[in-house]
Amino acid sequence: ASLLNGVCARWNCTIEAPRSIHDLAIESSSLSKISGQPKTVKLSVALRNRSNIELAVPAVELSLTDFEGKLIARRALLPEDFQIDPPRIASGAELPLQLLINAGEQRVAGYTVELFYP
Repeated sequence: ASLLNGVCARWNCTIEAPRSIHDLAIESSSLSKISGQPKTVKLSVALRNRSNIELAVPAVELSLTDFEGKLIARRALLPEDFQIDPPRIASGAELPLQLLINAGEQRVAGYTVELFYP
């Protein structure tokens, strides 16, 4: 690995962890209000690597809906948004992701999260 990193440094490239979206699972997720901060919600996602190798942390697509089920907002959250450095998840490990989000004036009633690699 160090030989490859040396070669890559010379050629100005990088070596990233493998990507395998099918080996990743969302174990749990929640979106909760923050007391005293009516416009802020906390997103929590527990990500599981079911592979036998270390994988790159994917992006999380967050969709917020109102009380009628209409889409309010959709946003792609990258590993750096969750301050994951390096953006890797070990084999068989669970990675807790948390992020505070300003929901603005919208009244959020529901949400969905999906994993993807950009």
